[in-house]
Amino acid sequence: MKYTKKEITQHPSEDLVLDFDFEISKEVCEPFVYLNEVSDVHVNGVMRYDEHADVLMVTVSIEGDFQVPCAITSENLVVPFSLDAYEEFNLFKADGESDDQFVKGHSIDLTKWLEDVIILSAPLSVVKEDLTDLPSGDGWEIVVDESTLEKPLDPRLAILKDYKPE
Repeated sequence: MKYTKKEITQHPSEDLVLDFDFEISKEVCEPFVYLNEVSDVHVNGVMRYDEHADVLMVTVSIEGDFQVPCAITSENLVVPFSLDAYEEFNLFKADGESDDQFVKGHSIDLTKWLEDVIILSAPLSVVKEDLTDLPSGDGWEIVVDESTLEKPLDPRLAILKDYKPE
C-alpha cells in the first residue's frame, strides 16, 4: 500500500482505483485484549489527487471478519464487519514539516492508516448470541438478575425520549 508522490501526481484529478486484499498481523492485534485477529479483509475504493489543494483524498470500503473473545466465556467469535473511511493527506509540505504520520519523505503508506481504521472499529465487548448455559466454577457462578436488565427511565429525562431533531 505504498505509493510515491510521483505516481500520485502523474494523473491529477483522475481516480486511482484501489482493490486488494489486506492482511493485519497478529502482532498488531496483540495489544488489544478485545481483538484476537482480523481476517479476510478486502479493501476497495479510490484515491484522487487534487493539484489545486495539494491533497490526496482516499475513500475506501473495507470488509472482513473480527475474531473477538466472548465477554462471558472467552470463546473465540467471528464478527463480520463492513465500514467506509475517508481521509485527506497533505503530500507537499516540506520534508519534516508534515505532521501526517502516514506521509514519509516522497511517499505515502496507507498500511498503518488502514490498520488504525479497522482496529478502531472493532467491538469492545461481544457476547455469544445463543449463550444459554452461563459458566460457573468452584465457588462462583454468573447470576443474571432480570430486574436489573430493564432499568426504569429517569422521569427527569422522560421528555427526551420523544425528541426528534429536525
